[in-house]
Amino acid sequence: MVAAARHFGCDPAVLSERQAADFLLMLRCERKYAPSSMAQMIVALRTFFRDHLGQDWVLWKTVKVRQSESLPWVLSCAEVAAVIGAARLMRFRVLFTLIYHCGHQHFAYHGCGHRACPQCGHREAQEWLERQTSRLLPVTYHLVTFTVPAQLRPIIRSHQRLMLGILFRESAATMQDVAATKLRGELGLLGALHTWSRQLVYHPHIHYIVPGVALRKDGILVTPKDPDYLLCVNVLSVRMRTRFEHSLREEDPALFHQIPPSVWRKAWVVHSEPVGCGEHALKYLSRYIYRTAMSSERELAESNGNISFRYKDSKTREKKTAVLPALVFIAMFLQHVLPKRFRRVRSYGWQSPAAKNKFARIRALLDALPACVPPTVLKEPIVICCPKCQKPMRLLGTFGRGPPR
Repeated sequence: MVAAARHFGCDPAVLSERQAADFLLMLRCERKYAPSSMAQMIVALRTFFRDHLGQDWVLWKTVKVRQSESLPWVLSCAEVAAVIGAARLMRFRVLFTLIYHCGHQHFAYHGCGHRACPQCGHREAQEWLERQTSRLLPVTYHLVTFTVPAQLRPIIRSHQRLMLGILFRESAATMQDVAATKLRGELGLLGALHTWSRQLVYHPHIHYIVPGVALRKDGILVTPKDPDYLLCVNVLSVRMRTRFEHSLREEDPALFHQIPPSVWRKAWVVHSEPVGCGEHALKYLSRYIYRTAMSSERELAESNGNISFRYKDSKTREKKTAVLPALVFIAMFLQHVLPKRFRRVRSYGWQSPAAKNKFARIRALLDALPACVPPTVLKEPIVICCPKCQKPMRLLGTFGRGPPR
């Protein structure tokens, strides 16, 4: 009442019904009061007129309060698509309840899009796999893996942006140096960083998928004499250790002196193996491109403050269950979250984005098709069944990707 009287410059006792109604209309139209605030103001004015002025204020009915709208229980395809688009734009996470014909309910989250989320990234990984599969060449591919000694891993974890950047740059340069000597040409490299083991232990290493062909400066292609043998891993190990040591000494001398000298004397493990046409190696890497450390398929469970998850033992190949305290699990998971804007996948040589002309020349010389994959075979449509009653489900519609954030 004081605010209304101050607005009209009069005493509250002489405030008329029309002035009170005009004051409410001003709050709704000009100041954009919320419906809940408008309802409170109407109740206060009616109480003042009835209890203090002894009048029955009837003009309050002329002020229409817009009721807050809520979503219906059941949404159409267009409404769901609109909600998803708005949620992506506003950076909210939406929870939908899927109700099957038999009454079974399933909760489905709209993905947050973060690369460390265990539930997101499946579609992006499939799109990346399709793009890389379309670039396969009719040659033998090799999977080359660079690792670091155990004494160096804690330092890398504490200085990820610097150390992982050096690991990427020097491992690629190592392969190019050895290839320039042995094959007299340049390789095309596609590398992916992997920092975790099956038990979430910090173990940084880089996988490279390398086509077994090199491009000389005069434009001639060179292939190894043995298609199953690319480069000597012992030479790669020594060269990688030397380049990493010199690069770290130049970029951060203080950090270099914190590393035990034994690291630069022991052998660094480099592994190389042929992987055929490269399709299976790409599928292997695609599982880690848009996902960090843990996937939803590993059956996370919480009990009495402990987190349990499944993993496969690398020696016995048996599935086991690990149980960790919640804070320990969170710490082990977060150590694999990379710094902001750090690229986990990088390409070098004639596979880099800046070497499109070289890649086109190699494809033309090999007379390769745009996609080095078997022809698509028509399959029967897949029938999706309800997880409870096992009855077939009907597709109502699909939704495109939401607006970029």
